[in-house]
Amino acid sequence: MSIVEFVPQKPIDPIFAIKLPPTVNKICDFLENEEIEDVLKASLKISSKRLVALKVVEDLKGNKGRILIIYDYKYKKRKPKISIPHNQNGFFDFKIYEIDFNKDIDLEKFIISEKEYGEKVYWE
Repeated sequence: MSIVEFVPQKPIDPIFAIKLPPTVNKICDFLENEEIEDVLKASLKISSKRLVALKVVEDLKGNKGRILIIYDYKYKKRKPKISIPHNQNGFFDFKIYEIDFNKDIDLEKFIISEKEYGEKVYWE
């Protein structure tokens, strides 16, 4: 019998999330999560291999909605299991943006600029 040693993988942290508009949120009620992710990746110009997650959320006023969480990780074959980090009060530990869905959106470019900004602020 052989012994297998599992090496723990470092946690996959989100870069940021995007609040989905109410119309998109209603459409999401009729689709499976994988279908929604594929449509959002194509329409928001996110790499097809980038790890994303959808989360149903509720604001302080009790309004329900969804956010699209974007991770700094690209998978090759299978999407890994993830957890969505939050503090003990249920608040998320990453930025959540509201974007104008009436404009042409390229989130891969935004991800690059977000990383560069984070590195500048961190190192300076």
